[in-house]
Amino acid sequence: MPAPLSPDIRHRFQVLHREGHSAREIGRCLLIPAATAVRFAACLRETGNLTPADVPPINRAIQKESLFL
Repeated sequence: MPAPLSPDIRHRFQVLHREGHSAREIGRCLLIPAATAVRFAACLRETGNLTPADVPPINRAIQKESLFL
């Protein structure tokens, strides 16, 4: 799973989106994938912010096995 994008890029996306630029146009400008830009725009419409989702915990089975290594 890739790391979330930096808060700086998220903030710049938000500012450009408020100025009326399209999601794909912002994606080209900030060098992020078009699909990510479209998801960001949808998230802004639904929630109004771009806070990253929580990272899921590591698989418990792996943690148990690591005790024996």
